[in-house]
Amino acid sequence: MRISSIDVYQVDLPYSGGTYRLSQGRTFDSFDATIVRLTTECGLTGWGESTPFGASYIAAHARGVRAGLDELAPAVLGLDPRLFDRINDAMNRALLGHNHAKCPLDVACWDIAGKAAGLAVCDLLGGRIEQPVPLISSIPSDTPEAMRAHVASMRQQGFIGHSVKIGASEAEGGPALDSERLTACLADRRPGEWFLADANGGMVPEQVLRLLTRIIHQAYSVFDQA
Repeated sequence: MRISSIDVYQVDLPYSGGTYRLSQGRTFDSFDATIVRLTTECGLTGWGESTPFGASYIAAHARGVRAGLDELAPAVLGLDPRLFDRINDAMNRALLGHNHAKCPLDVACWDIAGKAAGLAVCDLLGGRIEQPVPLISSIPSDTPEAMRAHVASMRQQGFIGHSVKIGASEAEGGPALDSERLTACLADRRPGEWFLADANGGMVPEQVLRLLTRIIHQAYSVFDQA
C-alpha cells in the first residue's frame, strides 16, 4: 500500500459561541482549518486536520500549516501510510519542527491504517476505555456577568472543570477586572467543581502579582466575615 496523492483543503470553522475572546483583546470569530486527504493506490483514503488557535497563541499558524505541507508532501508520496515511524522519519528529514504542519499527515495515516485493519484508531492506539473521559470547559473573556452565565451553561452540559480566560489589558481594566471575572465565575461553585485561571500568556509578572494581591485580600475578607 502506497500514498498516491495528497489533497489539501482550507476551511473556515466558525466559533459556535459567536466571538471567542482571549487575553489582551485578542478575538476570534472563526478558525482557519487545513484538511488533508491522503489517497492510496489501492483506493483507501485517510483524513487529517490541523487548526492552530490563531497566530498569536503558540508558535503555529494556519498558513504555516499549508506552507509546511508543500515541503512535506513530496517526502511522503509513495510511502506506506501504515509505517508510522518511516513516515515520521521522512517528514523530519524534509522539515525540522513544525509539528502543526506534520499533524494532518500523521492523523490521515492513522485513519488509513485503521480502515486497512478494520479497527477504530482508538483500538490501534491501545484500546477504548469504558468510562467517560472528563472534559474541561473554556470560558472566554467577557463581562463578569456574562462569564458567570457561561459557566452556568457549561455546568448544565455536564462540565465540572472550567478554564476561565483572564488577562485583561490595562485599558480594559487590568487585574481589577480579572479579579471580578474570577469572583463571578466562582460565585455558584458546586461541590467537586474546579476552575483554572488561564491568561494565555497575556499577563506580565507585575500584573499577576496585582491580581494575586486582590484575590488574597478578597479571601481574607471572606474569612473575616465568617
